[in-house]
Amino acid sequence: GSQYVKMLSGLKDNVKVKEMIATAKSVLGYDVVDICLDGPEEKLEETSVCQPAMFLAGMAGLEKLRQTRPDAVERPGCVAGLSLGEYTALCAAGVFTFEEGMELVKVRGAAMAEAAKSRPQGMLSVAGLEQQVLEKLCAEQAKGGEVCQIANVLFPKGFSCAGTSGAINKLKDAAEKAGCMQAKLLKTSGGFH
Repeated sequence: GSQYVKMLSGLKDNVKVKEMIATAKSVLGYDVVDICLDGPEEKLEETSVCQPAMFLAGMAGLEKLRQTRPDAVERPGCVAGLSLGEYTALCAAGVFTFEEGMELVKVRGAAMAEAAKSRPQGMLSVAGLEQQVLEKLCAEQAKGGEVCQIANVLFPKGFSCAGTSGAINKLKDAAEKAGCMQAKLLKTSGGFH
């Protein structure tokens, strides 16, 4: 996860961002910015909180870009996003309003939180291994009811993996032993993607 306590601190006083914050508070029924600014980190990591917070942060960043480099926002060749960022990209492209986007990510976050309750889950970012090697390592950890698989191909030899916590923790050790450049547990509340 890319979320962190104090995010939005540099944008919260922007007039347009204040409007977004008010809309988010109305949709969510709580002030997500309070959690962004003051935490606790564990609360911000909950997917039902993190997703609206990250959508708000993405749209606030876009507003800052609109004010500092309007040409970059007014004439984009395309927009794209990864995972939750797809919603930010769709909103930026005018597919739906900020309020509609916040409604969508609220529902998405709640659904994913519910799905993650079944058993402890996690995610791991792995860089520096061939995909076939990582697939084999995942399969080795996915035994005895455990789940472990590549969730995203991020870049050549760069992946995010998701699964049950036991398998993901074992995968971290196995990837390091296999010589990866990085194996980092991600701050998520489930094995997403």
